[in-house]
Amino acid sequence: LYGDYRTYIRPLEMFTSEVDHEKYPRARQKYRFEKVSFERGKEQNVEEGDEDFKVESRELNPQILSFIEAETCDKKLEQLAGMRGKIRQKDLDILYISEDMKPVSGTLEDQLYAVEQYLMMQRRYEGRRLR
Repeated sequence: LYGDYRTYIRPLEMFTSEVDHEKYPRARQKYRFEKVSFERGKEQNVEEGDEDFKVESRELNPQILSFIEAETCDKKLEQLAGMRGKIRQKDLDILYISEDMKPVSGTLEDQLYAVEQYLMMQRRYEGRRLR
């Protein structure tokens, strides 16, 4: 994230340290990283009106989860077929990320078709690699 965009590693002590409350006076947590629990789409440790710290929790489409967990391109293609006409842009964004694929512009159906074509190409290479 800095300068020449190289990977930086911080010592464990920095991750387990306490929050600097002078620098972040609105932070209510004690440590930099704490387990967060969610309830009905809102983070429990956030007070009303504290927009900077709100996190929305959305339920993941079960077909998207099955797609991500699928071990072969054929199984992923099966899941895609079941998503036709029901997919949302957020679902497609998750598919792009899970496949390390550059997002495609166009309608939802165009984008779904592009993911399908990508998987078919992957399937061809997957088949050759295993022989």
